[in-house]
Amino acid sequence: MFERAPFKNCPLCQETGSFGLLSVGSNALTRRCTKCRHSEAEPLPELNKKVVYLDQLAFSEIFKVRSGTRNPSAPSGELWERINIAVKRAVLLHQIVCPTSDIHSQETTVFNRSLELRQACEMIGGDASFKDTSYVNGMQLAAFAEAFQETRSIPSIAFNVDDVLEGDRNVWLPDLHITTNMDFSVFADGIRRSRESGSDELTALARRWIAEKPSFEQQLDNELKGWGETLSQIYVDLNEELTQAILAGDVEKTSSNALHPVNILMRQLMAAFRVDRVEVHADDRQQFVEFLRWDGLEHIPHHRIGAYLYAALARRYANGQKRLPSRGTLNDFEAISTYGPYVDAMFLDRECATLLKEDPLKSDLPITGRIFSTASGEDFIEYLDSLSASATKEVRALAKSIYGVN
Repeated sequence: MFERAPFKNCPLCQETGSFGLLSVGSNALTRRCTKCRHSEAEPLPELNKKVVYLDQLAFSEIFKVRSGTRNPSAPSGELWERINIAVKRAVLLHQIVCPTSDIHSQETTVFNRSLELRQACEMIGGDASFKDTSYVNGMQLAAFAEAFQETRSIPSIAFNVDDVLEGDRNVWLPDLHITTNMDFSVFADGIRRSRESGSDELTALARRWIAEKPSFEQQLDNELKGWGETLSQIYVDLNEELTQAILAGDVEKTSSNALHPVNILMRQLMAAFRVDRVEVHADDRQQFVEFLRWDGLEHIPHHRIGAYLYAALARRYANGQKRLPSRGTLNDFEAISTYGPYVDAMFLDRECATLLKEDPLKSDLPITGRIFSTASGEDFIEYLDSLSASATKEVRALAKSIYGVN
């Protein structure tokens, strides 16, 4: 009943054309006989997939292509058709995985066809996802806290991509995909308000840059310094608002403040320095305060990359750019700052991709993967096709047999 083509002769009962594909998953392919029910699991070749970050625009455009809902008059139609084909081929040939993150989840929730887009992202990306940005950033902060407590030296961060992934990137994709129809639309209004608030703040900042015309070095210095103390002040403000929200019975505000990334980071940090207890030792409190003032925090990868991005954007406005930031800029910066050092390639908004190719970002930041955007769409297709071409004959034959990849 569940056996599917291609069929072989059964090795046990010798029935002709009865031994069919039953399931694929992890690192094994299982076949079963439709007559005698004998089954066997065959090991599948080992894989080493590249990790490619696709921004929300890319996921949305590929979804529209696959669902036939893309406006024919929208720009770059042919390019997205070809990107869709190249991504699909590289995924099914097990040369890449395109994980989604909590940033994608938030953007998907406010999309007008959020459920369909979320399921499409799962299909496009493969069976791996990024760990939440707060987890990755907390992991880096914990490494710095440990180094400060032991030697007060700046730690070396190993940007191992598997450390920031949920699930194994190197498993074979199942031939059947099971998903759930969970509806997150109840959170959409809150996400929209948060996004609009952040966008308004960035717009105000851009207007200030236009007026004050800071140099790259000036803005970078402003962004890098005092991060620990700023973090602690935001934490205090958040918890004052949290107390007021609890007293007012505002469930949405209570939830959003309690789960705010800064709240999560600070609670992890307080636990690491043992200052989250009822009775706190004076030495622990002093060490915690000194850590928040430590200039070594300027080298936390997430913080440093973000600081460079803001400084580069400020330089644009100081040099005469008039077009204000888009609503997605903050999310783009967060994604680059968090996942950029770990992945093999990123497909980003044009402006973000351009910023990363400017000096000193290009030379100073620990981002070694390829950077693409719609401006370099042909290069992106060529990159994906080169990865697909590198698939072994065995993997290619199995992918054709299981998934119908040509």
